[in-house]
Amino acid sequence: MLLKMPLHSEFRKACPSFHKIQSKPSVSLNAVKLLLPSLVLVILIAPAFAEAPSTSPSSPPYVIGEEIASPEGPVDAARPVVKLLVTQFAKPNIHYPVVEDTIEIFRKTFGRGNFSARVYSGETKDIGDADLVLSSAGTYGRMLGGGARDLATVVSSFAPDPNHAEGALFITLRKRADIDKFEDLKGKKATATGPNAFAGWHIALGEIASRSFNPDRFFSDLIPSGHDMTRELDLLRSGAADVAVVRTCFLEELANAGEDVSDIKPIAVKPGIHPAGCLSSTRLYPNWTIFATPRLSPQNARLATQALLSMLPGPHDLSWGIASDFSSVDNLYRAIRRGPYEYLRSWTWRRFWDEYKTYVLLLFFSIAGLAAHAARSSYLVRLRTAELKDALHREQESEKKARIASERMETLRRAGAVGQMSSIIAHELRQPLSAIVSYSQGLQRMLDTDVRAPADVLLDGISSIRSQAERAEDIVGKVRSYAKGEAPARVRTDLGQLCRKAVRTLNDARISPVKVAITTPAETYFVNFQKSGNSTP
Repeated sequence: MLLKMPLHSEFRKACPSFHKIQSKPSVSLNAVKLLLPSLVLVILIAPAFAEAPSTSPSSPPYVIGEEIASPEGPVDAARPVVKLLVTQFAKPNIHYPVVEDTIEIFRKTFGRGNFSARVYSGETKDIGDADLVLSSAGTYGRMLGGGARDLATVVSSFAPDPNHAEGALFITLRKRADIDKFEDLKGKKATATGPNAFAGWHIALGEIASRSFNPDRFFSDLIPSGHDMTRELDLLRSGAADVAVVRTCFLEELANAGEDVSDIKPIAVKPGIHPAGCLSSTRLYPNWTIFATPRLSPQNARLATQALLSMLPGPHDLSWGIASDFSSVDNLYRAIRRGPYEYLRSWTWRRFWDEYKTYVLLLFFSIAGLAAHAARSSYLVRLRTAELKDALHREQESEKKARIASERMETLRRAGAVGQMSSIIAHELRQPLSAIVSYSQGLQRMLDTDVRAPADVLLDGISSIRSQAERAEDIVGKVRSYAKGEAPARVRTDLGQLCRKAVRTLNDARISPVKVAITTPAETYFVNFQKSGNSTP
């Protein structure tokens, strides 16, 4: 297994001036003395790296389109030819032995004459009529929408968890003092194995997106290395690139293979994230994966899975296991808007829905709520208007009835008033008129006789007629005042005198042959009466 501290770190700790000495054309004796203990230390700890992964640029250089396993021997016509596609993985890579072992076990499982394997670009559009695909977890994630089904994922002694194995590391030259933290990478020229590489580029873009940067505009330029990570180091050292993106454990593998990487400086390392102690600037994702396309029959899918899981471990315990969680890959592609989420780069209805569905639903329910509120308010307004119209109609009907009743009451009141006034006139005027008639008849009889009546008698009769006429006039005035609503005046009157006047008027009227007599007390009693006639007795 890899040690917890990479080899180039051991070199720096054992010999701080190691990378400086290499750049000098001549070495002083003192420098040699300083270097000897470090060399002895390296010789002593070298056995510790005996089991460490060793990689060199001589790893198999798979080329796109290369036929790495052709059908050999007799073909079983009853069985279809199973076609395997292998992604062009970036070199160098310690996983190459598992490719060769997998091809060999598939030949045994399906028959040499019924199996073929070819290197392809890693693009989903180039899968064509393949039955099985050996690629990165990213390629599998991009194929999920096409019916792909994972069968097995690579495991090893330095990456035993198939769910967390591959990551990316940002590196630059140690002499670049202007690049020391993640934010310093922005705007720099980057080099990577290719724009469609999973571990070599997409994982790095996912880390950029997770830090709230736009991964499409973070670097000023991308220089592809042609699936060769060692060339990325050359581009860094030549100054053509400012920063390189390499897969996790790449530097450690080079150091363990004897390559000098002391001039390389890792950026934004996440401590303790890799089980083997490899440096990583990102989280870890599933390892290489074999998946079946919809073309593969269920029987052959079962045979392929059994063969993969029964394959004996190779170097560094390379073998096949089962990955149970590819959600990190899906989340990665959603964040960088690639693969199945490529549509997010254009404003389609689908992207609009995915981006703003919360706000759309909120707006929809708000509008629906407002519409419901408006409908309810309109209904309540109509209901209230109907109630008001009904109340107004009832009020108008009540007013009409009240007006009719008032008119009837007024008619009755007037009729009553006329009747009352008629009664007053008939009652009040009867006595003075009767008295006037009586005095007139008496005077008429006196004139009809030849006897000459005394003057005082005639004057007394005429005075009585005038008095009764004035009384009648007062009664008429009282009735008119009553009709006008005027309050009648009250007069302080001697009650005894008033009674004697009434008796005298009664006797003068001669209504009855019986003479009325009255006796009044000696005391005087005054009362307030409405004036209805002559106030003098």
